[in-house]
Amino acid sequence: MLVPLLTFLTPFLILCYYNYPGAEDYAESIIAQRFGFWAHVKDLYLTFDGRYFAAVQMATNPLVYKSFVGYKLFSAIFFIIIPAGFFWLLRTLLNNNRTAFWFTVPLTIVTIGTIPGISEFYYMVSSMVYLTPTVLSLFLVAIVHQLFLTNQGFKRLFLLFISVLLTLAIAGSNEMFTGLVLLFFGFLLLKGLRDRTGIGERTLLFFTALCGAFMVVTAPGVDDHFLSNPIPLDLGYVLDAVVKTLLKSMHMIVVWVSKPTFWIVTVIYLIISMRSGPLRSGQKLLREHPVSVLSFALLIIFILPFPYYFSLNEVDTPGRVYNVVSFLFNIWWLIIIFSVSQKIRHTKLANSTNLRSVEVTVVSLLCLASVFLAQNWTQAVKDIADGTAQRYDKEIRHRFDLLNASRISVVLPPIINKPLCYSGFDIEPNRNSGWNECYEVFFDVRQIYLEGDEALPN
Repeated sequence: MLVPLLTFLTPFLILCYYNYPGAEDYAESIIAQRFGFWAHVKDLYLTFDGRYFAAVQMATNPLVYKSFVGYKLFSAIFFIIIPAGFFWLLRTLLNNNRTAFWFTVPLTIVTIGTIPGISEFYYMVSSMVYLTPTVLSLFLVAIVHQLFLTNQGFKRLFLLFISVLLTLAIAGSNEMFTGLVLLFFGFLLLKGLRDRTGIGERTLLFFTALCGAFMVVTAPGVDDHFLSNPIPLDLGYVLDAVVKTLLKSMHMIVVWVSKPTFWIVTVIYLIISMRSGPLRSGQKLLREHPVSVLSFALLIIFILPFPYYFSLNEVDTPGRVYNVVSFLFNIWWLIIIFSVSQKIRHTKLANSTNLRSVEVTVVSLLCLASVFLAQNWTQAVKDIADGTAQRYDKEIRHRFDLLNASRISVVLPPIINKPLCYSGFDIEPNRNSGWNECYEVFFDVRQIYLEGDEALPN
């Protein structure tokens, strides 16, 4: 099973070698270098937004310590920790290490291979704000489930402590996750009050999420951010935003299920489920497990959208917001297929199948899916290497198709001789926000980062 997983992940890891910082990555590092950790975190909290955990990550990123190797490794870590998060979550759900690992491989391949915004893996500041809480959510759901199952005093206390830390970190990453964890633990608390189970732990976790949300929404920078992007108090505007979001989510799902990889992975899920050992009921997982609660919380997020995202027209930016939907939908789909397979796993057809032949079939299908997604990887990596050698003095955003399932956008060489705002916002010309005003000030942030004040214009 490791063969298809490594076949799939290796090209993405190779691309990390060619990944170089963007303007915002440099700028955040400059501020942290010059003014220190707490000054940087305080500046972001007071002047921009309440994402306190994202600010902590930016103030301690590898570039602050002049480590370009660390910057490249930061991207690579996500391709390693995501399978680990999937495995831990599935191991907790199914209580079976072997089956969890077999499910982890196709789940990793289909999630990363079809994610709407794969470029977020290679953009440090953005990945800190959006990708980090997405990955941490996998561990949080698994740990919360373990917390509800264990009766050991010390282990229960330890899991509760880790859950509190993860909740604070996720809530302080971006506004969508702030609301997500608040709704998640709110629904779990209501369920606990109804069933009269784990009320103390659920109350503490909900209060923790509430504290994180309070820190985010009361940040002075949030007021400035919202005032610079006013929300029209118009029911038609809100309904239009809701419809756009739902249609975008539905379109993403339709595109995903139209891919051959979707059907290959679905068959793999069915085969693994039918040949697995005694597992928990799939229907019970969907009905009682925190995954279903998280799904419902995410649905509420999109039905009752946060004004922040719609004020910035984020409904047209799938690379950030809809990555979260993609992660959760893939997990949810696996559980649905697992539930269906429970009804046919004890049939004569399922029991007559040789286990060894099933394993060979699954591995073969996974290799097929990996190669199917990776048909352009070799040429793409070669093009990136050639482009880096020939055009190292410009910012290059190299895009290539992965079987039309997704696109990778990688900022390759450092930015040189390009006018950029000192605050570091690498703005796209068509972005609908007040950040475009940053172009009125021209600084070469990379030269400032490398040379200090001598690079500042006279």
